[in-house]
Amino acid sequence: MWTKISALLIAAAAMAQTPPPLIEKIDVERVIIDARVTNVAGEPILGLQRGDFRVRIDGKPVEIESADWISESHDVEQFENAAHVPNGSVAEPQKRGRLFVIFVETDFGRASQRVQGQMAINAALDKWLGFLEPEDQTTVFSFDSHLKFRLDFSGDRAAVDRAVKESIFMDEPPPPAPSKTWALSMLLDRQAMHDAVRPEIALRIVGEALAKVPGPKSMIFIGWGLGHVSNSVAFNDYGYENAVLALQHARVTVFSIDAMGGHQLAYGLNTIARDTGGFYASSARFPAIAIHRLHHTLGGHYEIEVIKPQLKQHGFHQIAVDVPTQHRVTILARNVFAD
Repeated sequence: MWTKISALLIAAAAMAQTPPPLIEKIDVERVIIDARVTNVAGEPILGLQRGDFRVRIDGKPVEIESADWISESHDVEQFENAAHVPNGSVAEPQKRGRLFVIFVETDFGRASQRVQGQMAINAALDKWLGFLEPEDQTTVFSFDSHLKFRLDFSGDRAAVDRAVKESIFMDEPPPPAPSKTWALSMLLDRQAMHDAVRPEIALRIVGEALAKVPGPKSMIFIGWGLGHVSNSVAFNDYGYENAVLALQHARVTVFSIDAMGGHQLAYGLNTIARDTGGFYASSARFPAIAIHRLHHTLGGHYEIEVIKPQLKQHGFHQIAVDVPTQHRVTILARNVFAD
C-alpha cells in the first residue's frame, strides 16, 4: 500500500515539474490606410467591400483584413443612391464630427503674387470653409518666419474664419485657449515652434502633436510652396521626409490649396498631398472646381486594414491601392509608409 502511494506521489511530482508545452506566439502587425474613392465628378463612391480593393506594398499583394466606409459628412447622404453605390447597399454612418487642421503659409518676403493669392482665398473663405459642419473640430496654425498656433480645436466657425484671415498678418498671436476636446495647447513646445524656421519643420511639429490625438485628421494646407528650386529643378528637402513620417503616423491627410499656381514650388505642395493621400489644387485656376472637389472628397473615406508583410529592410515602403472592380475612379491614399 505504501509503495503504491509513494509511486503515485512521485509520479504526480514529476508531472508537476514537467513544463507545459511551448505555444508559439506570433504577433501580426497591421497597417491602416485611409483611402478616398471618387468618380469623375469628385463624388464619393460608396458601398465598396473588402474584395473590391487591392493593396500592394513594395509591389507585392498583401492580405486585406477589412475595408470599412467611414461617413464624415451629412452631405454625403445625397450620394447614397443606386448610381453611386455599386453593390446596392450603404453602411450606416459610423460617426460624426471630424478633425480638421488648417495650416496657412504666409510669405515672409511679401512677394506681391503670394500676398494677393492669400488675400483672394480670404475673400472667398466662406466658400472654402463651406465643408465645416457643427460637430467638426478645427485647429489653425500659420507659418511665416516660424510656426504660430492661432486656434486650438474648436467648433466655433467664426473663430476659425477669424484665425485663418488673421494669418495674413505677421503678428505674434497669444497662446489660444485650450480646447475642451483635444487640447493641442498641452502638446506643443513653444520654443520648438519659435525655432521652426522652415515650413517642413513646422509640419513635423504639428504632426507629432496630432499623433497624440486618436483617429484620422484632414489638413487644409493653404500655401505657396515647399522645398526649393535649383537649376530650374524643384526639390523636397529641409526635413521633408520627417514631416511626412510625422503626418502619416498621426493619420493626417493633406489637401494642398495653392494660393498661386503655375510655379515650380507647387511641386512640394503636390508631393506632400500625394504622399499623405490627399490632392493638390490651385485656387488661382478655376477655384470653384477646387472648392467643389474639396467639399465632396471630405464626405467620407474607407479605412482599409492590411496585414503587414515581411519586409527585407526597414524604412520607407511603397503603397499602391486600386479598385479593380471599378472603372474611371480616382483613388486617394498615402503612397508610402515607414516602419
